Amino acid sequence: MTDIPGFHKELERYEIYNGNLDRASFEKVILERFEKWEGRGQIFECSIFQNVMENQILYLMLTDHEILDFYRRLRTVLAHRTYRILYLDVEDIPGTIEVIRRERCDGKGNEMWFPLMLKYLEESPYGKTHMLTGMEGLVRHLERRKALELRVLEEIFGGNALVIKSKDYDLQELLSCL
Repeated sequence: MTDIPGFHKELERYEIYNGNLDRASFEKVILERFEKWEGRGQIFECSIFQNVMENQILYLMLTDHEILDFYRRLRTVLAHRTYRILYLDVEDIPGTIEVIRRERCDGKGNEMWFPLMLKYLEESPYGKTHMLTGMEGLVRHLERRKALELRVLEEIFGGNALVIKSKDYDLQELLSCL
């Protein structure tokens, strides 16, 4: 880590999310990353869904159909590998957001994550178009994304997915499934 002022701004030119690439370029980067992946075993939900789908929904404003088509292409890329997608299904989205809000504060108790998350959502093209604001807008968006993620798992990845309810989450059980 460096203390050079503005260093993080310099690195942003390599950022592929937040609408920094057009759809074709973005999808090419993601598909190439998974093509080069030499791992065997598990793929965690955050690496296959979270940032990818956020960019597809919020910045590229893709339809559900277009996102499903992308994941069908990704399944083809992964076809010659042995893997399982581990998906932690958060059932209480508002409650989980509240926990995260409390956890991600500075030493003085000032919220750090939540205001940035709201700004990210509200200033995105999708957030503006659909007037997503505040906690209600965030929950609406995350519920839509979750429904789409579960649909991708069921329709596209099927037996290669393990969905674990967050209330039933047990690390030992999870590890025994791998």
